[in-house]
Amino acid sequence: MQAKTCPHCLVRKLLTEFRHHAGKRDGRSSWCKLCDSQRDKLLQQHPIRRLKNRDNSRRYRALGLKRETELRHVKRYQAKYPERKKAGMAVTHAVQAGRLIRPNICSNCLRVPERGVVQAHHYDGYDKPLVVQWLCVQCHADVHRSRRATGGTAMTLRLGRRPRR
Repeated sequence: MQAKTCPHCLVRKLLTEFRHHAGKRDGRSSWCKLCDSQRDKLLQQHPIRRLKNRDNSRRYRALGLKRETELRHVKRYQAKYPERKKAGMAVTHAVQAGRLIRPNICSNCLRVPERGVVQAHHYDGYDKPLVVQWLCVQCHADVHRSRRATGGTAMTLRLGRRPRR
């Protein structure tokens, strides 16, 4: 049987003593199960970690920590992709000024969105901020999902009805 050494307790153990971890070369976590569970218990004693638990999620949201975390992620994303933020703001201002009209239906599935409004998809890139395709949340997610799957080449969906989920 294969074995490896836990870097925390420095004890050589069988691979069955380590949790599965798909991201590791050998398919197992670095720390053994015992050390890993001890670390988890210590982390759970940290006040912010405790509040993030499912049992305390209401309290976590009520204290504003969830919003704070979300804002931090949004700011990081906007700093990473400033051209996307600029294009989004250009669309928002154009809709408010009446230069761009937001339709009530998705241009792909030709349905009124079940939740929210149609979203602007910059199918021709962000360097042309007002050239957009209006998509419902589902179709917009499908476009980006297919784009990721093809390595960034698929920018638009074919027009037509999407089956109901």
